[in-house]
Amino acid sequence: MFKSVRNQLFVAFLTISIFGIGIGLSGFYYFNKIEEIYQLTKLTNNLFSNYLKIIQSEYDFLTKESISSDFFNTGKSTFLSTHEEYIILASEDLDQIEKNQALNEFGINKEIEIIKNEFYYYDSTFRKIVNLIKERGFKDHGAEGKMRIFAHEIENYGDLIDQKNLLSLRRYEKDYIMRRDSIYLEALEIESKKLSDHFLENSRLSHSQVLELQSLFFGYQQAFKEILKIDQQLGLTKSKGLNDEKDSHKLKLEELFKRINVACEKNEQKIINQLYSQFAFTVGIFFIISLILSSYISKLITKPITNLTKFIKDELNNDFVTDKRLQTSSTNEHGLLIQNFNSLLDKVEVNLKEISDKNSILKVQFDKLQKSEQELSKLNSMKDKFFAIISHDLRSPINSMTGFTKLLHNFADKMSPAELREFASNMDSNLANVKDLLDNLLQWARSQTGGLILNPEEVDIESLVIENIKLLQNTANLKHISLKYAVLPKTVIYADKHILNFMLRNLISNAIKFTPKHGLVEIRVIIGSYANVILVKDNGIGIKSENVYKLFDFNTHYSTVGTNKEKGTGLGLLLCKDFADKSNATITVESEEGQGTSFYVSFPHKKSDRVPA
Repeated sequence: MFKSVRNQLFVAFLTISIFGIGIGLSGFYYFNKIEEIYQLTKLTNNLFSNYLKIIQSEYDFLTKESISSDFFNTGKSTFLSTHEEYIILASEDLDQIEKNQALNEFGINKEIEIIKNEFYYYDSTFRKIVNLIKERGFKDHGAEGKMRIFAHEIENYGDLIDQKNLLSLRRYEKDYIMRRDSIYLEALEIESKKLSDHFLENSRLSHSQVLELQSLFFGYQQAFKEILKIDQQLGLTKSKGLNDEKDSHKLKLEELFKRINVACEKNEQKIINQLYSQFAFTVGIFFIISLILSSYISKLITKPITNLTKFIKDELNNDFVTDKRLQTSSTNEHGLLIQNFNSLLDKVEVNLKEISDKNSILKVQFDKLQKSEQELSKLNSMKDKFFAIISHDLRSPINSMTGFTKLLHNFADKMSPAELREFASNMDSNLANVKDLLDNLLQWARSQTGGLILNPEEVDIESLVIENIKLLQNTANLKHISLKYAVLPKTVIYADKHILNFMLRNLISNAIKFTPKHGLVEIRVIIGSYANVILVKDNGIGIKSENVYKLFDFNTHYSTVGTNKEKGTGLGLLLCKDFADKSNATITVESEEGQGTSFYVSFPHKKSDRVPA
């Protein structure tokens, strides 16, 4: 039976399954018992929690809403609704506790039954108290409201009755309502007698007024007696009443909850530990038997596989160059696996030599392909830059010339010769600028393909600054921006003039774009010991600190809209950085959001400091 690996695995699986099912069933039984215990404890805790909420809602009603006019006006109470809700929840908890199988083990059956009865009597008593409170009323409601109505009617008689006695009567009435002390009742009766006698003896009152006052006073006394009767029923006077009955049920419930809590604490962990011990013993028996059988079957299965694994490891260490083969006399799955592996080794040795020869050829081809891919990627990147530059730098002058031609087409017959000459001059200037831009772009393209030859020379920076200011003056005038420069005469920069002109024009144009109306753009040249520094500074919108590094990062390609919604590609500064690197110069930026931006381009003095392009 155990010769076949399939049979061996089947027996092992069957053994593990049987023991697994046994452990699972025993675990289900024990943990179901434990869950019932935890559930019972949870239910008793919920019951006690709901009881506390019932008491709290009762207290809130008696201390807040029972003396609130809103309750007597609407007849609705959020605290009474809450009280009723938790009474229902407590009843549901009691029903579930009675159904719990672990109840007998805890020995609290009798206590639960008593709690159920006490809850019923407590709720019944509280409902009676609420009804009496509604009857008693507050301020203008119920019996108290009736009493006040009669009192106000009596007070309407003004000076015709003894105001002193009436005020004393009302004072004792309020003292009693506030303090519920019988001493005020006695004083109230004395004042009532005095006031009643006064009605009869007062000569200023007509017979009909006396009768009406006696009727009002009788109604006042009856309402007060009704309040007194309700207070006695509630137990608000010295006599015992419904409040005492309610408190008695509360005390019994609290005592019962204490007994349940003690029983749960005493028995819960004890019973759970017993169940865990029984379960652990059962699992231990299953585990020992399973371990013995598994150990025996695993040896039958793994020994041939272990031998094969060791042989494969040796062959891997020797790169499959040995002629050694694993011998076996078994005809089962293990034997067939070893025979097939020996055949595989024979084929592997033949194929390894062929693979080694082809691998050498593939490596040479891969190196060529990789080099070609790098060159292609570089050329593609240059193409993208080139077209973006054309879009960036040629759009503005071409748009300007388009505007001139439209004006000439539509209004040429209305223009004076001076205006025509001015338009022609502007168009000529723009065409010259376009030519310069194309020359610069072609030079940049040549630099990317290795065809650019830098011609560094001493450039009169003042004339170059003035030339670019004139070029960009119209753009600045449209936003009323002042262009100022501070350059000492005969100051020279050692650089390629075309590249320097391109960088200067881009930096000034960029400053105008991000400077609001009536702003200022300054161009300075700072003469240093080792280098001359061109500074282009504006008081524009500035740049957020987290975006400054993006200005010269080609991969980020950072671009924003100018203060007049001017659009750009964001490549002008990238070109400035590229040309600065090729000119052995450095370009840096300082900016603060809302305060402006400063660009510094530093060119070294000595020709020997320069590097070839």
